[in-house]
Amino acid sequence: MMIRSFWFITTRSFKNRILLRLRRLREPRYAIGFVVGLAYLWFMFFRRVLISGGGRQGIRIGVVRAGLPLTQGAIDGLSIAILAVLILAWAWPEQSGGLTFSPAEIQFLFPAPMSRRSLLLYKIFRQQPQILISALMMSIFGFRQAHFIGVWIPFVAISAYMTMVGLARARLKMLGIGFLARLVIVALVICGIGWVFYAAFQESGFMSTHIPSAKAFFRAVDSPLHAPAIRALLFVPSIFAMAAVPLSTSMQIASCAALLVVAAIFITIAAQLNVRFEEASIKASEHRAARIARIRGQRAGRFVMFPRMPAPFRLRPSAHPEIAIIWKNLIAAFRIAFAWIPFLAFIGMLMLIPNLMTHESYLRGVGAMIALCTAGAFPFIASQAFGQDLRLDLPDIELLKSFPISGERLVAAEIATPLLITSVLELLILSIGAWMTYRSQATGVLAFFGTPQFVVVALLFTIPICAAQLVIRNAIVILLPGWAIRSAEDQRGFTVVGQRLVLLLGNLIVLAVALIPAVILFVPAFFISRAYFHGSAAVLAISIVPSVGLLLFEVWMAIKFLGAQFEKIDVTTEVGVAMF
Repeated sequence: MMIRSFWFITTRSFKNRILLRLRRLREPRYAIGFVVGLAYLWFMFFRRVLISGGGRQGIRIGVVRAGLPLTQGAIDGLSIAILAVLILAWAWPEQSGGLTFSPAEIQFLFPAPMSRRSLLLYKIFRQQPQILISALMMSIFGFRQAHFIGVWIPFVAISAYMTMVGLARARLKMLGIGFLARLVIVALVICGIGWVFYAAFQESGFMSTHIPSAKAFFRAVDSPLHAPAIRALLFVPSIFAMAAVPLSTSMQIASCAALLVVAAIFITIAAQLNVRFEEASIKASEHRAARIARIRGQRAGRFVMFPRMPAPFRLRPSAHPEIAIIWKNLIAAFRIAFAWIPFLAFIGMLMLIPNLMTHESYLRGVGAMIALCTAGAFPFIASQAFGQDLRLDLPDIELLKSFPISGERLVAAEIATPLLITSVLELLILSIGAWMTYRSQATGVLAFFGTPQFVVVALLFTIPICAAQLVIRNAIVILLPGWAIRSAEDQRGFTVVGQRLVLLLGNLIVLAVALIPAVILFVPAFFISRAYFHGSAAVLAISIVPSVGLLLFEVWMAIKFLGAQFEKIDVTTEVGVAMF
C-alpha cells in the first residue's frame, strides 16, 4: 500500500504539472514561445539526429552523431569521472543530513506513522520525474547508445548514493568528524588514488614512450588503466559507465540490474544511519525555498546582491522627479548589477596583461581584435545586463502612475540610468581596444582602429544604438507587459527559450528598420563631407553626425510614443494579467 501511495502521488503530481503547462498554451505568449522553442529544438538537435540515421551519404556528411564512442576507452574515461563524483560527494560542506520536502509534505508525512526507510523511499519516488526528464534529454543529446534506460538507472543509483552520503556526513558530524576533517580525508584519498594511477602509468612506460599520433596516444593512455589496482578502483564506477556506454545489450542489462541492487543497498544503509533528519529537513526546505526565491529574483532582475551599497549622490528634497528616478535606478544598478563591473574588469585584465607581456605584434593584434569585437557586442549585452528601468519597475507600475510627471519624461528618465552606465563602460572598452590596436602597430585600414578619431566615431555611433536598444526593450514593457514579466510559477524550459528567441528576433528587426534611414542618410553625407573636408581626420565624424541626429530623433519620437502609451495603461487589467 505504501508503494502504491507513493506511486500515485508522484504520477498524479507529474500529470498535473504537465496539464498546467498545457493549459498555459491558451495564452499567446506561452503558445508562441512553445512553437518557437519546439522549432528551435527541431532544427538544432532532432533534425540532425534523424538525418544522421538516413541512408544517403550526401545527407550524412558534416553531421555530428550524438553519443560517446562505444569503446573500452570511453568506458574507462567515464568510470574515472564517476569515481571522482562518488569521492568528492564526501567533501561537500553540507552536514545537517536534511532532505528537502515541500511544506505540505512536512505537514502530512512527518507526523504520519511512517518509518525512515519509507520517507527515504518516498523521496526517491518524488525525484523520478526530474530524473526521467534529465535522462531523456541526455539520451537524446549525448548518450543515444544508452537507450534511455542506461542513463535513467545510473541516475537513480547516484540519487540513492547522494542521499546516503548526505546522512552519513551528518552522522560523522555527530561523531566529531566535521567538514575540515572530511576534507583532509578526501584529499588524502585522492592523493592515494593519484599515486596508484601514477605508478600504473610509470610501470607501463607511458612517461618515456614516444607517441607519434593521437590514436597512439589514446591507446597508450588506455593500456595502464587495465592494471589490477586500477581495475579494482574502477570496479563500481565501471558498472555505471557500462550501463551508459554499453558494448553489448547483455552488458547493459547486467549493469542496470547490478545498479538497482546497489541503489537498494544505499537506501538500506541510509535508513540504518542513526540520524534524525526531520528538523534538518525543515531547515533544508526553508533554505531551498529561499534559494528558489533568490533565483527567481535574479531572473527578474530584482535580486539585491549588495544591499549596503551607498547611494551615488545625495538627493535634494527639491529635486525634479526625473532626477529622483535616475537616483533610484542608479542605486538599484549598483546593488543589483554591480557584479558586472568586476567581471568586465577581469575580462579587460585578461586582454591587457598578455598584450603588455608579449612583444609579438601578431599576438597584440589578436588581443586588440578581441577587445574591439567585445566593444561591438557590448551595447547588445549591456541592454540586457543593466535592466534598471521600466523592466525593474513593472510590478510597481501603479506607483509610477501616481508620480507628478508626464509619461514622456518618465520613460526618458527610466532609460537614462542604463544608458549612462552603458555609455561609460563602452567608452572604457573602446579606449582599451584602440590603445591595444595602437600597440600592435597595425598598418593600413586597421591602423584607424588605434586612433582617437575611431573612439569618437564609435561613440557617436554606439551611444544612439544603446539608446535605441533600451527604447525597444522598454517598449516591450509598455506594449506587451505580459512578455516582460514572468510569474512566480514559471519554470525554465524550451517555452521560455522560445519567448526569448521571439523577443530577440523582434528586437533585431526593429533595430534594423530604425537603422535603415540613418544608413541611407550616411551615404550622401559622407561624399559631401569628403568633398569639403578632403584630407581631414574628421571626415568620418562629420559625415556620421546627420545619421546620428536622425537616429536620436527616432529615439525621441519613440519615447514620446511610449510616454503616450504609458499614460493609457490600465494598472488593474494589463499588469494584473501580466503578473497572474
